[in-house]
Amino acid sequence: MPDDRYHRDIMAWSASQAERLRRLRDGEQVNDLDWDNVIEEVESVGKSELQAVLSLYARHRTRPEGLWVAGSHGGTEVPQRGDDPPGARSSAG
Repeated sequence: MPDDRYHRDIMAWSASQAERLRRLRDGEQVNDLDWDNVIEEVESVGKSELQAVLSLYARHRTRPEGLWVAGSHGGTEVPQRGDDPPGARSSAG
């Protein structure tokens, strides 16, 4: 069930949804979770964190061993180890 507070007061919405999730975890039947927006926010956090890491990678051009995995996450391409970040110039040029 959508919760109008999501658009009016995200902090109050977040607190109420967290409280409801805790009640659900503890075995209580909870029928008023704002599932659509909760799912959207969880996905958004993951994408945001990935974008922040990719941005740092592109800025510093470092390649710590084991940091990157091949594949795509949420529409954001993740470079494989040894790949240059998007827009980086090759030193071989």
